[in-house]
Amino acid sequence: MGRAVTAARCPGPPAIEPLRLVRATPAMLPDVLSVLSDAARWLRVEKRIRQWPMLFAPGERRAVQLAGEAERGHVWLVYRDDTPLATVTVTPWCDPDFAHGWPGGPADALYVLRLAATTAARREHLQLGAALLEHAADVAAARGVSRLRLDCPRNNPRLHTYYEQHGFTRAGEVVVAHRRSGALFERAIPAGRPSPPERSGWKQKFRESEGDKR
Repeated sequence: MGRAVTAARCPGPPAIEPLRLVRATPAMLPDVLSVLSDAARWLRVEKRIRQWPMLFAPGERRAVQLAGEAERGHVWLVYRDDTPLATVTVTPWCDPDFAHGWPGGPADALYVLRLAATTAARREHLQLGAALLEHAADVAAARGVSRLRLDCPRNNPRLHTYYEQHGFTRAGEVVVAHRRSGALFERAIPAGRPSPPERSGWKQKFRESEGDKR
């Protein structure tokens, strides 16, 4: 079973589609890779942004890393029925290339990786990226850490603005020769953060899943 969510829509017909947020298992890795590949193609073809490879393939280095994250319970998927629509990884492990750039060091934080939604989700304006950032903040609050952090490409100001609109502030920048990423953003997680049903604008009711999407 999964966690029931309600899509937040832009103005339009007041239809509400049932969505489920589940903690992904390694068996769900093909669905995670499918979402990421869809998002990567959109970035490359529509936006001319080389943030990710065109394809996240099984057995490739990133896929192996994702399988390990799923084993540890750090990967999440949003489904409509059995169709995957979005994913995010929320982990206590900081990218070692950027660890020295975080104010106060890399501890006392969780890190957002591979936030992505499919073309279908974007076309329907489901705003699943925003929903998953709020979920990541809930995970951080439950872990008792004071910061939610992420790194993103240094030369993508529109993405920087997107994260700022969702409560993140610029924490620094690290330049690594072989990496496009390095813009560091973080969001404070206040002690006593309200649970999702108690927060204005966040209507989703979450129930943590062990990953059975059926």
